[in-house]
Amino acid sequence: MKMKVGIVVLAIAFLTIFLTNFLIFLTDPTTAQSQKPNSQISLVYPSNGAKTLSDRIFFIGNVSGKGELLLNGRPVKRSKSGNFAPSLPLDLGENQINLSFKNSKQEVINQIKLNVQRLAIAPTPPSDLGFLTDSLYPNLNISKPLGEKICFRAIATPKSDVTVKIGENSIPLTELESNYQLPENSAVLTGKNSPISLNPQGNYQGCTSFSQPFDSAQVVFTATQISNSPARSVTQIANGKLEILSKEINKKTNQVAEVIVD
Repeated sequence: MKMKVGIVVLAIAFLTIFLTNFLIFLTDPTTAQSQKPNSQISLVYPSNGAKTLSDRIFFIGNVSGKGELLLNGRPVKRSKSGNFAPSLPLDLGENQINLSFKNSKQEVINQIKLNVQRLAIAPTPPSDLGFLTDSLYPNLNISKPLGEKICFRAIATPKSDVTVKIGENSIPLTELESNYQLPENSAVLTGKNSPISLNPQGNYQGCTSFSQPFDSAQVVFTATQISNSPARSVTQIANGKLEILSKEINKKTNQVAEVIVD
């Protein structure tokens, strides 16, 4: 009999301890919070101040609360667990991004603001007839030996006739074909994995050598569009001047003093 009473007492004690711990578990605020969907936006990528060469960027993160997720005002689809990975087109330069989460009353209860910068792969040529500022080469005064090849460069309006004139010498410049590089690895996720043009239209270059020496002379660039009627021309002088050294001067410049020590 005493043994049965002891077993009942132990059972009641065990049940009391179990119920007490269960009530503590239910009333614990940290436990309750962990059981509720999280309305905080967790953004894994990108970070604020991110820079990219791509024309789009994707956003990876999670928000599991009940409500609507918006990316710059547009609804974002989420998985059942709250994961999201939308992409957004970018303008050249600074892009202001606003990722916000609204409840059923359309009240913003959480948001993330960040800045993403899209970098230009190559300088953009002017759309109107002319030259891009500081794109003319030579941009500094240079001296070249007689007969040595020198190349002149400029960024000008595409499909123009570009020439360089130095004294009585006129040199035509040819518009370069585009070179390409592979995009960033992340471009696979946005579907923008086509090769990227490094030097788009508007890059001109022309090379020559001179048979006669001359003192420092101005380098004058001219861009002409003959498709217009009448034809239009724009002239710009490079910041740098060119000097072609005679063979005598070049020999004196390259002389090396030899010292013999006994």
